[in-house]
Amino acid sequence: MNAKPDGPGTPSPSGNARIGADEEPEVPTHVSLHADGVLHLRGDLEVATPEGPRQETRVMPCGCGRTGNTPYCDYSGVCGEHK
Repeated sequence: MNAKPDGPGTPSPSGNARIGADEEPEVPTHVSLHADGVLHLRGDLEVATPEGPRQETRVMPCGCGRTGNTPYCDYSGVCGEHK
């Protein structure tokens, strides 16, 4: 089984969301595509990372390939300009 984050309020690897035991995932999973092409996922998610699978509640995956934090957007490309 996948390891859980360290605890409530643990920053996610993407840096754009907080995860922890106090946040319940949306069921069913919600996916939203913004007008600028940014994709947001919210729910009970398992994300494949270079370090192995990771449980997440919210993610913004990189869509442009410029991230230094695969598979998460780190705002280094066009996909993160909407901040």
